[in-house]
Amino acid sequence: MWYIIQVMTGYEEKIMKECELLTDVNEEVFIPSIVFEKKVRGEEEETIKPMFPGYIFFETGDVEDLFYRLKKVVGLTKILRTGDDFTPLPDEEADVIRRLGGDSHQVELSVGYKTGDRVRITEGPLKEFEGEIVRVDRRKRTATIRVGLLGEEREIKVGLKVLNAQSDL
Repeated sequence: MWYIIQVMTGYEEKIMKECELLTDVNEEVFIPSIVFEKKVRGEEEETIKPMFPGYIFFETGDVEDLFYRLKKVVGLTKILRTGDDFTPLPDEEADVIRRLGGDSHQVELSVGYKTGDRVRITEGPLKEFEGEIVRVDRRKRTATIRVGLLGEEREIKVGLKVLNAQSDL
């Protein structure tokens, strides 16, 4: 099961590396991330940002044991809970993150083209989430979609390169 660990925002990568030293062979620690593309001095440049800043994810079968091992990690705030019980990420929410990021847990850049008022996705993970796009910002090369995280709906931005016409593909 996947569990979410709250950490200091901006230190996700550093804390994840510390957690990796404490993992068992049957466990995985990861940060779901998103690839963005932006123009810097006329050149296209990719950047990678966490999908959920301030959180890292752990896949484990024994969350109690994990809890005690992670007490050694500085900067780790807590494993998210409901009452006294650690709360695993519901399967349907984990499935959405898996479909977006695959085995690498990294949402790659999607590509689409504009047809009238709509954007049609032709490549990338957004292709199967086309109906869930809330907003498109062509200038910033992003699309906003809604995903669930522990029962709360959150809007996340993912990378989207929008071309003017299908012939540009």
